[in-house]
Amino acid sequence: MDLESQVVIHTELERRRQLFVLLTIIITHLTYYYELLFLSRRERILYHTSILTGEGWMLELLNGHPD
Repeated sequence: MDLESQVVIHTELERRRQLFVLLTIIITHLTYYYELLFLSRRERILYHTSILTGEGWMLELLNGHPD
């Protein structure tokens, strides 16, 4: 086998390795987002529950709650 053939084989193997790594990363991300969107059934905790809006909300935000 001559040097040129070895270089071609090495280049092809490197491309296949890069493709494998890329596909692994994509599959990992897809699996993570699938689980996050469809398998996560935690009850959500509300935290934006203030009755105040507009100026009243801003005043409470700046001055704190009166209690």
